[in-house]
Amino acid sequence: MKKPMFKLMYGRNWTRQDWDGFDILHPSYILFPEAYLHPKDVLGLPFKWIEVHDGTTITIVTHSEHILLRFQQLIRVSSYALTAEDVEVEWEGETVRLDKQGRFIDQLKGGFFPERLETLSDLLSSDSLKEVQA
Repeated sequence: MKKPMFKLMYGRNWTRQDWDGFDILHPSYILFPEAYLHPKDVLGLPFKWIEVHDGTTITIVTHSEHILLRFQQLIRVSSYALTAEDVEVEWEGETVRLDKQGRFIDQLKGGFFPERLETLSDLLSSDSLKEVQA
């Protein structure tokens, strides 16, 4: 199995042990790149990362659905020569596989940002408004 170009790490409950072994000052680790960017700008990051990729796996620790969705889209669009093997996704501590079309093969613990789908569905529904809960 070839080494991935990109490793995307998602998690909610990071502990000190999760960071052991990380050299956060190493240029191949990118921590929360979405923190100070507009979502539209975040969507452009994977293009830049592909441009500057030098053969080292780039590990991206993030909470951004935009980054993962863009990578899935780039796998699907063959002109970028990015394959499912080039992108490793770690979700809540487990590796999740992608197919040739960039779709999830494995089930995600808790789902893939289910709140977004629920909110969009509610916004598109004209017959009722749900009470928003924190």
